[in-house]
Amino acid sequence: MAGSLAGKMSNVVSLGVVANSLSRRAGGLLASMCETGIELLKDGVDVHAYGISDEFTALDAPMWSPVELSHFRTVGLKRFGYAPGLARAVTGAGHDVIHQHGLWTHASLVVNVWRRKTGRPTVISSHGMLDPWALKNSVWKKRAARLLFEDRNLARASCLHALNTQEAESIRALGLSNPIAVIPNGVRLPVSTVTVAPPAWMEEDSRKVLLFLGRIHPKKGVDRLLEAWALLKRDNRELGTGWVLAIAGWDDGGHLNPLSSTRHRLGLDDNVRVLGPLFGEEKDRLLRHARAFVLPSLSEGLPITILEAWSYGLPVFMTAECNLPRGFDVNAAFEITADPRDIASSFSAHLSDERSLRSVGESGRALVAREFSWQAVAAEFALVYRWLLGDGARPASIQ
Repeated sequence: MAGSLAGKMSNVVSLGVVANSLSRRAGGLLASMCETGIELLKDGVDVHAYGISDEFTALDAPMWSPVELSHFRTVGLKRFGYAPGLARAVTGAGHDVIHQHGLWTHASLVVNVWRRKTGRPTVISSHGMLDPWALKNSVWKKRAARLLFEDRNLARASCLHALNTQEAESIRALGLSNPIAVIPNGVRLPVSTVTVAPPAWMEEDSRKVLLFLGRIHPKKGVDRLLEAWALLKRDNRELGTGWVLAIAGWDDGGHLNPLSSTRHRLGLDDNVRVLGPLFGEEKDRLLRHARAFVLPSLSEGLPITILEAWSYGLPVFMTAECNLPRGFDVNAAFEITADPRDIASSFSAHLSDERSLRSVGESGRALVAREFSWQAVAAEFALVYRWLLGDGARPASIQ
């Protein structure tokens, strides 16, 4: 058995990771699942991940290596993810523990069936999906899902996982009394001395780049960000002409076309770049050459995109709803609200101060190095799994 934790363990834990998607369609959940899985393997936990097949599954599978994957074709509504083969594979695999990521899909029914048949422990990571704003989005569909299967799935879980104390409080507010493991997301620190060429479009554009990276979805506040950028362009000519806003991310639910219409209506065609989804080397190049990062989100679990921005030394503009108060505590972020006027005011106050931007970015990178490594995250989960199996004391992460 390899890894620092493995030497203390008497038996290898067989872990099944169950999610709707195992590809970029999972958004921020993808990095959380695959990076933790890779580190758990090093700590002597045998990990196998299960989900549905989508158009990106094969393309993104190398991100999981050496974690084993099983994915299955869906029948009916793709978004619900009903895949008959998924249930058969999970229930027949003989895992010691199942860890479910995300809610509201067929994966929850699969985990319910596995729990009933085996009587073994399950862990559920809601990833912010039980926060008040998230529950109000598509409210009737979620109420139906709760009534039919999700409330039962959550109530019978051996342990729930929250990314921070705020999410844990939202879970408790729903009346759930299960143990809650409070364990954050993590990120890998890029090598800061590496020199790479900027994206091709940046070579032709000398303006500084303020980056938004995330799903194109109303909860991310992108529409408010565009309104704020229009106000900045109107009221602060120097910053309005010296910076360009780059929006990178995939369209989650058909919101890209309205966003493009808003950009045109506000006269921002030359001041805002809509780049689409970026991964791997393309994302690395953009993060290395951006000058600041913004996420005016209305609801988050714990956004990996902010951790990534900090890991690259970028100063961050974020709302309190991003659930990363440590960033404010250590001066690694500027706090904004979802009000476009407030966002524009914060940009006007800080984007012109190079010294302050550099200092805030350096604080963010130092914060990630201290508190948000995937190795530390995986070690905490391994302790939770062992505790649920009766091998070890109650972990400090449990509330």
